[in-house]
Order: sequence, then C-alpha cells, then structure tokens
Amino acid sequence: MLTIALFAILQQSPVLVVDAEETLIRGPRPREFTTVGSRTYFSAESIPEGRELWVSDGTPEGTVLRADLDLIGSSSPRELTACGALLFFIADSPQPSLSWSLFVDDGTSVRELTLGTLEDPQPTNLYSDGNQLWFSAAGHLWRSDGTQGGTTQITDGGGFFSTRPARPVGMLDDELVFVIRYAPKTRGLFATDGTTAGTRKLSDLGLGLNDYGFETGDSVVVDGVLYFPLFDGALGNEPWRTDGTPAGTHILADLDPLSSNPSDFARAGNSVFFLATFQPIFPEVAMLSDGTPGGTSQIALHSTGGPFPPLNIATRDVLGRANGSVAFMTWWGEIWITKGLGAEPLPFSLPPGPAQSGHSRMVELGTDIAYLGFGPSGSGLHLTDGSAGKTRRLLEFDVGITGQEIELYASNGRIWFTGQHLDWQPWTSDGTVAGTHALPIPSSTVTGGSSPTRMFSFRDRSYVTTTAGDFVTDGTKQGTERLRWPLELRPGVELNGRMILPTQETAPVSSTGVELWSTDGTDSGVELLADISPGQSPSHPHNLTVVGDLVFFTADRPGTGYELWVTDGTPAGTQLIADIEPGAVGSEPGNFVPFRGGVLFDAGADYTARELYWSDGTPTGTRMVVDLNGTDATDLKNITSDGTIAVFTAFVPSGGRELHVTDGTSAGTFPLGDFFPAPPFDFVQDIELFDGAFYFGKRDANLPEYELWRTDGTAAGTELVTELGGASFIQDLVPTGSLLFAHTLASGASELWATDGTAAGTELLVHLDEIWELTPIGSGSDVVFRGFDGVEYRLWSSNGTPGGTQPITPNPSTASGMWREGTRLLFADDDPLLGEELHAIDLLPIGVWALEPFGSGWAPAGLPVPSLSGVGRAAPGETVTLVAEGGAHGDIARFAMSMDVALGSLPLPGSFGLASPITWLGGPRFVDDGTSRFSDTLPADPALVGQRFFAQAFVAGTGPGAPDALSRTNPLEILVGP
Repeated sequence: MLTIALFAILQQSPVLVVDAEETLIRGPRPREFTTVGSRTYFSAESIPEGRELWVSDGTPEGTVLRADLDLIGSSSPRELTACGALLFFIADSPQPSLSWSLFVDDGTSVRELTLGTLEDPQPTNLYSDGNQLWFSAAGHLWRSDGTQGGTTQITDGGGFFSTRPARPVGMLDDELVFVIRYAPKTRGLFATDGTTAGTRKLSDLGLGLNDYGFETGDSVVVDGVLYFPLFDGALGNEPWRTDGTPAGTHILADLDPLSSNPSDFARAGNSVFFLATFQPIFPEVAMLSDGTPGGTSQIALHSTGGPFPPLNIATRDVLGRANGSVAFMTWWGEIWITKGLGAEPLPFSLPPGPAQSGHSRMVELGTDIAYLGFGPSGSGLHLTDGSAGKTRRLLEFDVGITGQEIELYASNGRIWFTGQHLDWQPWTSDGTVAGTHALPIPSSTVTGGSSPTRMFSFRDRSYVTTTAGDFVTDGTKQGTERLRWPLELRPGVELNGRMILPTQETAPVSSTGVELWSTDGTDSGVELLADISPGQSPSHPHNLTVVGDLVFFTADRPGTGYELWVTDGTPAGTQLIADIEPGAVGSEPGNFVPFRGGVLFDAGADYTARELYWSDGTPTGTRMVVDLNGTDATDLKNITSDGTIAVFTAFVPSGGRELHVTDGTSAGTFPLGDFFPAPPFDFVQDIELFDGAFYFGKRDANLPEYELWRTDGTAAGTELVTELGGASFIQDLVPTGSLLFAHTLASGASELWATDGTAAGTELLVHLDEIWELTPIGSGSDVVFRGFDGVEYRLWSSNGTPGGTQPITPNPSTASGMWREGTRLLFADDDPLLGEELHAIDLLPIGVWALEPFGSGWAPAGLPVPSLSGVGRAAPGETVTLVAEGGAHGDIARFAMSMDVALGSLPLPGSFGLASPITWLGGPRFVDDGTSRFSDTLPADPALVGQRFFAQAFVAGTGPGAPDALSRTNPLEILVGP
C-alpha cells in the first residue's frame, strides 16, 4: 500500500508553459499523387487516422481513405509507385520487429510483402519499368510482380557488400542499370536481366562511401544509350552514359572541377537535355548534349524582360513533350521549349520579369502546359498552349512568392494539386473552370502546435525556438516571454558571460548572411564578430566548441572553403587558424572534442579520407596528430575524451573499422586490437565515458547482437562487460551515477539497463515495447525517457533501480526534446486541443538533485586544465565535498560559490551560504595525488530544497619549478533536492 501511495504522489500531469501558436491550422497536406488506371492515390493526414493512404476518382464523394495501416498512429505511406495495374508503396510496418515494409494494392486489397527471413530489410528506392517493381532491401537489389512468390532478391551476400541501399538508375532494353556497393568502400554500376546469373558489372565508381548523385530513375534513353547523373569518387557528381557494355560506360562530360549535380534528364530530338550547376555561382542552367563531351554545351537564354542576366539562370520543372521537345521554366517564370541541339528556344508569351518567382510549378495536360504562378490574368492555376490568347486561368488563389510548398501533378487526364493557400486540401482539374474543384477530406484540419525546440541555455534561462517565434523561459508561464533581439535564434555556446552563436539579422534582408555573432541577451547587446564570407554570402559557422577562453568552429570563406577558425569573443580575436586543405575545397573540420587544453578533431578534403588533428587555437599549435591511412579512407567517428586520452573508431587497411586510442601524439595513437579478425569489420556504437573508462556497444559483422564493452585505453584493458544475449542493439548510453543504456531486441521491444561496469552489476530495470530519448536530469542515476508499454506512450523516470523506474505522467504523453531547466523538466508535448507546445513538470517530487560539472575550465597554454567534481548528496543536512583535481603539490586551490550564476571567468578578489554573487569557501593546498578537497554540510533547512548553487575552484601556482600562473576549473552546479 505504501508503494502504491508513493507511485500516485510521483505522477504529475504536464503543465503548459506557453501556447506559442494558437491559430495554426494543419490541413490534410496530400502528397505524391500517383495514378493507377482510374484510381489516383495519395497520402494525407486526417483525424483520427493520422497520415495514411487515400484514393480518389476525381470526385469529392469518390475520395476515400484507402487503408489505415497503423491503428495507433500514422503509417506514413511514401514512394508511391505505379506499376501496371498495381500500386507499390512503403509504409511503417504494423509488425513490431520491422521499421517499415513494402506494400502493394491491386485495387481489391492492400497487402504487406514479406522479404524472406531478413531481420529488418527496410525496403527503399522503388522503381517501376511498367511491368515489375525494382527496389532495394537490406542493401541488395530485389524485384516484385506484386505476389509473395514473385518477390525475389537478385543480388546476394556472396558478392556484394550490403551496407548501403542499391539504387536503380533506369532501363536499357530489357535490363535494369543500378548502383550498388559490392566491396568495402567500393561502388559499381551494374546491369541485370532480373536474375543473379544475369547480373554483370559495367564500371567501377572510384573510391568513396557516397551513394548519392541522383534520384532513383532520373535517366533517359536516346538512340540506345542511357544517360543519367552519377557520383564518382574521383570526378564528383556528373552526367554519365552507358550503352550496356563496359567499354561504352563512362562519364559524358566532367563539367565542373567539383560537381555539376546534373538532374532532370529528358530527350530533346536526338539530343539529351539536362540541368547542371557551375561553381561558384550555383544556379541551374539548361544543357544539351549529342552524347559527346565536345557536343555538350549550355543553352544560351536571354530574358524577354526584367533585370536578369542571360547566363547562369536557374531552371525549374523540365517536361519531356511530344515529338522530342523539352519544356522548362526559368527562375523568373518564363517557359521555354527546345528541340535538339542548336534549336532556338521559344519562350511562351507570359509576363516578363520575376512574376512567377521560383515557386511556380508546371505539368502537362494533353498538348497544354498547366502551371501554378502568375499569368496574364493574375495568380493561380493556369493552362496554356504557348500563345497569349490561349493562356487561361482555371482557379484564382495566392500562389505566394517565398517559402511555399506546392504539390502539382498530372495523371489520368487530370491535374492534381494542393498548397498552403488552398488550406492544404487536395484539388483536381480536368482543364476547365467548371471541372476544377476541391476534394475535401472530412475532419482533416486540426489545431497545430508550435513545435518548440531548445536551442541553448544562457544565464539560467532556456532559449526556445518555435514555428510561431522565439522565446526565453525559466520553465514557468510567468517567466516566459517572446524574444525580441534582432537576430535569428540558432544554437550557440556561452563564453565569458556572452552567447556566441551563428546567426543572421532578422531584418527582411540580412546584410551578412549567417555569420558569427555575440550577444549578452539584450536587444541592444549584439555584436557581429566577423563577416567571414563578405557580403550576403554566408560562412555558416558550425561545430562551436568552448575550450577555456576560446571557441573553436568551422566556417566557409571564399578561397579557403570550410576550415578551422577560433574566436575569443571579440572581432579582433576571431580569425582563421589553419587552412588545412589549401585551396577553395576546404578540409571541413569536424567531431570537435576538448582535449589537453585544445581541441581534437578530424579533417580532410574528402570526408572518406580524413585524419586526426589537434589545435591549441594558434596557427603554430595546429598539427596533424597521426596519418592513419595515407590517402585511404579513415572515416573517423565517435571521438570521446577524458581530457588525457581519447578513443575513436576509424578504418584501417588491415582491420576494417577498429577502436583506436590517442594521447595526442603520433606514437601514442594506435588501434586497441582487432577483436574479431575475420571478417575484418567491427561495428561500434555510442562511446561514452563513465567512471574513468570508455563504454560502447560492439558487434562482429557475423553476429546479430551488440554487447557491452569497455576500455581504459589499453589493449589489455579492453574487455567485454557482459553478454546480453539474442539479436540486439545497444544505444543511448547515458553516464550518470551508474551507466544506463537502452537495449533493443530483435522483436522490436526495448529494455532499460544499468551497469556499474561489471557483469554482476549489470541489471535490467524495465522491459517495454519502445524506449526513446534517455535524458539525464540529475546526479545519482536519474534519467527521464518516453516509454511505450504496448498501450500508450508516457513519460518515465528512473533512478537506476527497478523499483525507481516508473511512469511519471498519469496520461499519455508524446514528450520529446527533454531538458532540465532549474528544478523543472521542459519538453515538447502534444495537447489534444493546442497541438505540440512547451510543457513542464516539477522534478523535486521525483527526488531529483544534482551535483554536476559542466562547461570547461581554463589554464595557460601548455599547462593542464584542472577539474572540479562533487561527492555526496545535495540535500538538506547532507555533506557535500568539492574535489579539485589536476594540480601539483604545493599549488593552492581556492574554492568559491555563487547562488545566481556560474562563476565562469569572474576575477579573483568559509562555509556554504546564500551570499550573492560570490562566497569564498577556503584555500587548501593540493596533496601529493594532485587533488584538493573542501567539505561542508548543508543546513538541515527544508527551504534549501530547489535552490541552485554554482561552485568553482581557482588554482594559484603550478607546483615546484614552474612559473606562477592562475588556472580555473569547470563550474559545478549544485541543485538541492529533497
């Protein structure tokens, strides 16, 4: 009875913090209109079904829900593909063990197709040749005639490396041309007649892990040759051609030193039409080719009006028309037609200038062209045969100039379309005004929410972005207000009492684009630190990482590309540190981790061949740590550091992806062993630091289960913690008082586990159908997460014990994006009436307390950065010990505390107290093990519950024989709990 009573006390209903968007209406938003015979399918949202499959015969009464495949949520049908009399599509599977499945509709029933015994094949890249469907599943190529027996795998595991989806390119005669990875890091172009024996390689595609370069099926056949876009590791994304033989398979033309990103291939007489981009200007241009490099050139277009240049114009909506002509629309809204290389394009008689903007769309209806945009009679849906007198408006509505999504299709002799100013309802037209009408979906409009997302915390308040504007909040209604500073809200970091963030002005036109700014949180306290890419061209700073008094980041500047930059928070101190890859390409530094007073990161012009670097924030102090692989792909990931050593995963020629360790030197960087030498690939997940060791989930490529491993940075200290058994997946390792992690089973069910680092100390906390977003909220082992028990989603919490793992909301909750702000947990949650808005619950009744390091400390260059941690329980009457580490014998550590804000870089000018802003606690010397401690007991006063303190230690001196210097530790947050 006591347990039941306590359970009832702990449960709370979330409190609405702010209803940022009260009037947003979300209509059915139909997508992917696809016609099969007399039926036109699309996906749409409705109440209570969610996003499901709909079908229409073009009349309101004939527009009905075709299948509700997910009775609880949405199945989200996508990749709708017509194939003869069948419709194929992908949707979220009702089977708990599958992410999504392949479905087929023959007009009488909708069936799910089983793909052999694969654990979770995740079918994708659907492509129809008119008679059968080709698609990728588990990285291999499949085909289907719509029956279970006729759904077969073409490529098998014997000769193909199936970690990336196969991508159909197009049909040539009776064969499918497709791209697939057939060896580690190696892609190839293949052709198949639909049998394993009849599958042959046409060309290797160079070194690289990328599989992008084209949309599935973006190709055209002209005079027995297939033309298509393709990514090659050496040449980039360029137009290719094949006649079905290896000798006749090669790049059509290398149009750009990087990539021309060709698209929208169509036949124009005996020529090939496509769109391409040229650096550094980027807008798309129209191209024609006779199939040879010399015969591939840009179509010269000249605007009939407006201040637009004749070259480098963007184009939209390419239509392959009758008799080999091609219609396309320029960015300023003119429609042009060309037939063959050298033909004079003829513009339609539409209004000159930018009337139709870049948000117009066009499709063909018989011999006419239908388009959404501005025409002679105004804005809306128009139909034209190319002459001004025969251009007519079928429906008047506001197409919009910026930022609007529009869906427009033509099939089965009708036009199908939707848009924001049509309330996102599906519309159809037979080409007449009388035959143009909406197909309303009953109960399809709902009150939408503002989709709140935390961007960062600054000065004990959270900055939140929503679709209705930006807000700042302390977690209460009265402490929430709309943010009015003149900058867009984007994720930033705190440095010396100011926020450093990549953003741009909120004026109608930004004068700089996205650059690096600084703010104190007030409307007037904003400052541009550097216009790195001059003018309106953005430099897009990202990877912001604080180390001491510096912020390291990556930014793009003409002439250097994306390279390593640093700022001390002033315009003069914002500068390029190293042009690691000389020239305009850039090395794109990433995976920044604070390490030994600087930052550890990877960089390289080709993201598949990156190496490990370290920088202290100066040009001379920036260096490559080690060249692991020469010019081969290293693909560094999961860099995790304890400040002294770092572990990471990388490819090596002899061992596949292996776990490595580094101390920041070349000699001190090496793999921690090839745990499973055959085959040579280990798969490592989520490396996390806990209790002085690095923990990770790992599996051998031959085995279906991930197990829990740990390493202390030595080969001998790299060991299995425990075998959980069965096909499994370890994710979301969360280090708190113990290490918590989610364990997903082959059945799709999820389990929450806790470990102290030993097999005996590894314990199952709860078994649920799903576990999402493990979020630490305090010391001990306190986490919150969204759990599904087979009936409903609710918000759960855990203190690291089975008895302390339970739901904390009595009603269903779709909580996401959770974070702690003071004594409250904030998150986005769906309200039945208001949609997704910002909500909160009080953490103190759950017993949450915190004694947590955050941020980073600082030390002079070349000296170790000391750290501060806490021991004890932050509760009234309990003893808390502050532990400063990283000093030397003879150093003095002076501890300080503030109630209002983290001390950060406060200058130097006992007992616990409420004095603000600062109270000095004492100054014991470091002992021989390099630690210094200060202990005190919190008063036994219940009024302390909910109070937040910030502690920090300042270290004077650097030990015998070294010059005097002042260093400071990271701040320590102390949240007093019950």
